[in-house]
This record gives sequence, C-alpha cells and structure tokens, in this order.
Amino acid sequence: MAVAHEGNFVTVDLSTDAPEPLSPGALALQAAVNEVAEFRSKLQALGEPPDHEYVDEARAAISSINATLASNLEQLHFSESESSAKDRKEQDIRDAAERAKLPYQAVIDTYELYHSYESLLKAAELNMMKLSGEPEVLLPLLDEEDVNLGDGEEVNEEVRRTFVAAKEGTIKDVKLNSCNLSRFPDAFGNISTIVSLDLSDNRLKHLPDTLGELVALESLNVEHNSLVVLPDTIGLLKSLKVLILSRNKLTALPESIPQCSCLEILNADFNELEYLPSQIGSGLPNIKHISVRWNKLRSLPTSFCSLRSLRKLELKFNQLKALPQAFGNLINLEYLDVSCNFTALQALPDTVGDLVALSEVDLSCNQIKILPDSFGRLQFVKKINLKDNPLVSPPVEVCEAGTEAIMCFMRNRWLNFLEEERQRYSAEKEQQEKWLPWAINGLSKVFFGGSPHKASNNEDYLCQQL
Repeated sequence: MAVAHEGNFVTVDLSTDAPEPLSPGALALQAAVNEVAEFRSKLQALGEPPDHEYVDEARAAISSINATLASNLEQLHFSESESSAKDRKEQDIRDAAERAKLPYQAVIDTYELYHSYESLLKAAELNMMKLSGEPEVLLPLLDEEDVNLGDGEEVNEEVRRTFVAAKEGTIKDVKLNSCNLSRFPDAFGNISTIVSLDLSDNRLKHLPDTLGELVALESLNVEHNSLVVLPDTIGLLKSLKVLILSRNKLTALPESIPQCSCLEILNADFNELEYLPSQIGSGLPNIKHISVRWNKLRSLPTSFCSLRSLRKLELKFNQLKALPQAFGNLINLEYLDVSCNFTALQALPDTVGDLVALSEVDLSCNQIKILPDSFGRLQFVKKINLKDNPLVSPPVEVCEAGTEAIMCFMRNRWLNFLEEERQRYSAEKEQQEKWLPWAINGLSKVFFGGSPHKASNNEDYLCQQL
C-alpha cells in the first residue's frame, strides 16, 4: 500500500500485492486443522488418563458412600431427636457424603473428559483428511459413517459388526451394552427397523437427536451411563413400550415423554430428578409401571393423577412432602411404594380410599401419624407395611399384629365415620324440619298479609318453592 500527499488530501493506493482471499474449501481445511490442533492441545494439557481399574475403584467407592448415606439416613429416622434437629442433621449427612465423593468423582470426570476429547479428536482428524484429499485411513469399513467411538480396536469392531447387521436387516435387537461407548453413533438413527436397543453400562453423556428417527423402537435401555439430559426427540418414539433410564445423572425428564403413547414401563431409578414433566398425565395412556426410586422428588405434578392405566408406582427414597389431593384418580393402581421419604411425608390425602384396586402398599420409614379413615374402603389389600412411622391411628399394637388386623381396624374406623356422618345428616334434617314451618308461616305473612286464611291457601306453594 502506497500513501501520497496532494495538498490537503491523502491518496491511498490499494493496488499493492495484498494476499488473495482463501477459497471456501481452503477456509474449511484451515478450520479443520485448527480444530485438530485445539483438541490435541487439550489432550496434552489433561495428561495421561486415569487407569481403568482406578476408575472402577472410584465408582465402587461412590457406590459404597451412597450405601453408607442410606444407612445413616435410616438411623437418623429411627432416632428420637426433634424434627428440626433431624432436618439439620440430615442435611449435614448428605453434605458430608457429597464431600466424600468429590475426589472419586474427579477421577471419573477426568477419565470421561479425556476419552470425550479423544473421540472428538478422531472425528476432527477424519474431517481434516477428507478436506485435504488424503486417504481416509481412519475410517471404519462402513460407507462414510463415523462409528469408531470405543477405546480399542476390539470395541470398534463390535460396533462395526452390529451396525452392518442392523443396516442389512439381519438383526432388530441391537445390543451395545458394556462397549465402553462415550458417544452413540448418529448413523444408527438411519436404521428405522431397530426394535430393541441396549446401550447399558457405557459412558454416554448424551444421546443424539437422531434417536427420534428409530420409529420402530419398542425398548430402549440406557441404564448405568452418565447421561445428564435426554433429547426432546424421544417423544417421537411412538412405538416405545419400555424405557430404562436408571443409574444416570438426569435432573429432569423431557417434557416430550408423554408423547410416547405406547409406553408401558418407565424406570428412572437412581438419578437426580427434582421433578417430573408437568404434563406427564396428558399422555401415556398405556403406562403400567413407573419407578423413580432414589431421586430428589419433592412433589408430583397434578397431571400425574390422570395416569389411570397405572398399576405399579415406586417412589421410594425421595423427598416427597405430600401426594396430590387427586391421587385417588389412579383407580387401577395395585402396588404403591412411598417408603423412605423420611421426615418429609407426614400425611396421605383422603382420596387414597379411592384406590380400590390396591393390593400392596409400603408406607414405611415416613412421619405418618394417622391413616385417613377412607383407607378402610380398600377391600383388596393383602400386604401393608407401616413400620417406622409415629402412628397414632392405627395404634402400634394393631400394626404389629399384621395386615389383616390393620385393615380390620381401618374398616371399623370407616364404618364409624359413616355412622357419624349419618347421625350428623339426621340431626341437620331434624333441625331443618323444626324451622321449616316457622319459615313458611313468616314468609306467608310477608307476601300475603296477616290473614291466616290467606296464609293457609298458599302454604303448599311456598313449601314447594323452599
């Protein structure tokens, strides 16, 4: 660039040898090279990943801490401390457990982070070679789909064989459990014939949006991974009947889950769920069994009570403070477990008496003092567990006598309640019969004057109106 001064003006000559702008292909290649360099730098900064056995030991230690936590919480529940002191102590116990897990969780997170970056690096190198025209030596022998996701050639070969078989239609049940996968291949989303998919015991943190393209899928098992979120496209799985999400790190379920209209079994045990989809009851017309044990649920959405096909419900080890007033709408419920909500759950709604199909119920390890009288309406209860509640009604000696004694006591309570209601109604009716003639006489005087003859002629009319 040349600069010349002419009087008060400055002339700039831009006709010098400026670098030519890069072509779109060259720009893409440069971006790919930079991406590879970035991932290599991050892997180098992380250093060597923790040994696999060390990671397994860390996972075992966390499981042990969780077991000790459960034991300590139970002991606290049985103690005679005041409620406020228990609440503080419970929080201290939970905080101590979280602190104890920190070093082990750091090992696991480092291991998973390293292998995540390693997978990203492989994908970036593959992209760089495609753009540069080099032979694609890292591509697995599958069209151009990236399914090279595991650690080690043996794992990759297993994924490749499964992919080929599924794509050719020779298998409909895809089993990739315990394959050490950190990412599920997008390519499987193009195989619409898959009926069953088992991804349990891997290292998955996310599932691709292409999961929703598996329109024939009836069973999905992602148990024991590291999933923190599920794609909203899961609601597109209209054929899905069984969904196993247990032992992950989910804090919420997609609001689209109610759109899985064929779903019969939903298992989300051992996660960190704080709430369920607000409109969960707006769909799922065929749901039979829901299990959300060992989570952090404090309440159920009101719409939950619209799941009229539900037969089995497991809510053990949560932080539920109450059940919805409309809970009795679950008229086909046969099995109910709301045990071990400890200091949170103190009462049941009166509508529990509407659960006419109930045959087994576990209410142990809560703070329930009185069962609602309507409980006596339940005719088919074969087993009930009320242990470790500060019960007043039914009394302890009745509870210790077993299910039959408990239900007999509650039926008598219900009959007594009905008798009290009958007597109350009779008393109100009798009182009404006493003041009704007086009211008619008074109104007759107002409307028809003071003549007794006129009043008598219109008494029948006034009585009918009242």
